[in-house]
Amino acid sequence: MYDVGGHPWTAKHPAAAESDPNAAHVRAAGPLITHATRTALMADDELYTFLPMDTPEEVTASVAKLIEMGSTAAKVWYLRPPEERRDELDARLMQVGEEARAAGLELIVHATSLREAKMALKAGAVLLVHSVSDQQVDEEFLDLLHQNDAVYAPTLVVGGFWTRALGAIALNVPPEIDDPNDCVDPGTRAKLRQTAQLQALMPEERRSPEAFYRRLERGGMSLAVMNENLRRVHAAGVTIATATDAGNPLTLHGPSIYNEMEAMQAAGIPAPDVVVMSTRNGAIAMNRLDDFGTLEAGKIADLIVLAANPNEDVRAFRSLTHVMRAGVLRRQQELARP
Repeated sequence: MYDVGGHPWTAKHPAAAESDPNAAHVRAAGPLITHATRTALMADDELYTFLPMDTPEEVTASVAKLIEMGSTAAKVWYLRPPEERRDELDARLMQVGEEARAAGLELIVHATSLREAKMALKAGAVLLVHSVSDQQVDEEFLDLLHQNDAVYAPTLVVGGFWTRALGAIALNVPPEIDDPNDCVDPGTRAKLRQTAQLQALMPEERRSPEAFYRRLERGGMSLAVMNENLRRVHAAGVTIATATDAGNPLTLHGPSIYNEMEAMQAAGIPAPDVVVMSTRNGAIAMNRLDDFGTLEAGKIADLIVLAANPNEDVRAFRSLTHVMRAGVLRRQQELARP
């Protein structure tokens, strides 16, 4: 699991989980560097998930903070800058890339618009954590991906799950949970049923059915662009890694991986390629291919056993029967919640 942006304490998970046969391997980037103000999440050293980049001095301090926490990457949340600040913030992004490289941190970037994604690659990004969704990618973008040997992580389903969550609240209809292995904890399930309470917290203009339908239309258009861009990136031979952005509303830790793999297949990616994107290429994104991601002598003995063939249809991943972690083989039922 690559946590590409979270609370400061997430940087402690890689060491804690590495030798635990009950845990996934973890890599963590720590808090996000961004120009977008999220004051409520910058409260103190235990709560913030955002670090500032408005001035050169803030960039230097933010990168130093990540180093102090033990982060292994610098993640920039690079939303489309206001036109009047574009040049200024582009320069700050370039500075993050330079200072991250000098510190031995890989640069990874959230950029969903083509212009900003290109700027991220020009700054040295080795991982783009979302699809380009505003327009079709071009040859310059594909060339930049190749020049950086960068990984493209499309996260196709997270926007649709946001829409489903908001629709459930607007319509006061608790959503169905797609969880074939019963991974989702009771607390999360209970919160997802609290649509009436959540509706009362939403601004009136966002809770109407009409607002939900408008978002549904926009989401459909964005998904069409993301699917086409995924096909183009795949055809260009770029490394693509399956990613979910789990932790967002209804993009649930565990089962959302099935939704993402199936969405990639539905977009036109052959099933065998989705399997590689979900195993080998995930290890590449984590910079851990020497340890896992393929079945080879000398690597950590991590694998899963399925009852059906995922090279024919990635829905076969739902037929999980056994999990091996560090050579310890267990039946899936043994790992289920009591």
